[in-house]
Amino acid sequence: MSAARSPFDTAVCVRDLPTALLAAETAQSLGIDPVLISEPDAGIYAGGLWWRALTDHVVDACPSVAVTAILDCGDQIGAALGAIRAGCRDLTVAAAPPALVEFAVAQGVSLHPKPSSILTLGQIDRRTRTVVEHFLTDRP
Repeated sequence: MSAARSPFDTAVCVRDLPTALLAAETAQSLGIDPVLISEPDAGIYAGGLWWRALTDHVVDACPSVAVTAILDCGDQIGAALGAIRAGCRDLTVAAAPPALVEFAVAQGVSLHPKPSSILTLGQIDRRTRTVVEHFLTDRP
């Protein structure tokens, strides 16, 4: 018997506002609550303030879906702490130590494992929306 899949097992990796909006708007049109994830280690080089600004804009633009926006902080605890201070509510941190987990929980922040299935969006073209639609609807 296989374990039930988490809704966070599948995510769309976004790198900027246009790709994030396309993913969220596509999910909204399908009636699916999207899970967005930053590029690997974006919490380290771009930071929590950038991610929070980007995802706040997406949430405002797509009010009828519950967007989960996971910032990838790599293995850097300092990046995760900065993201928490910036107001990010969902993070992934490789090998998060127990103290970070406890702190995150106390702050109302969820630490997620990296999703097992990630669609990485690059340059947007006329086929991108169709690719996202197929990815979001082809869930086991």
